[in-house]
Amino acid sequence: DGKLIVADTFNNRVQIYTKGGKFLSQFGDPTIFGGGNGGTGVGLRGIAVDADGNIYTADQIKQKISKFSPTGTLIKSVSANPYPMVLCVKNGVLWAGQGNYVIKKYTLDLAESGTFATDDKFEIYGLAIDDAGYVYVSGYGNGSVVVYNSGGSIARWSGSNMGPTL
Repeated sequence: DGKLIVADTFNNRVQIYTKGGKFLSQFGDPTIFGGGNGGTGVGLRGIAVDADGNIYTADQIKQKISKFSPTGTLIKSVSANPYPMVLCVKNGVLWAGQGNYVIKKYTLDLAESGTFATDDKFEIYGLAIDDAGYVYVSGYGNGSVVVYNSGGSIARWSGSNMGPTL
């Protein structure tokens, strides 16, 4: 519906804006994301939205993925180990780039449906899927992007620490 949904990482909350930038609402705090009841720590990392407007969040500290209604009501949370960093929804599948170089797939009801790929080249920091099924992954701290085909094999890569640029 044209809303901009933002993971306000350092304040452990989700903020919702109109496409014109007008603030609409927010939800979350350190008791929901991050360090726990009254605790500190940056937990909220990744965010994704499905076609129905449900909001999915990745909490690195609490090692969980949560599903919220479009208004911010918690629907469900599941443990996600290794810790989740980034999320993407494509064609009814929730993709999670998790620590220790793992990409996992979940149903939109947060049931784990398999590991897509693992790679020991970098920690996953960005994740996108195109209409052809290619999965684009950016690495933390190494300036690299890896593109996987739909079967989970590396199709191409670029960056200084990955080998030759394709």
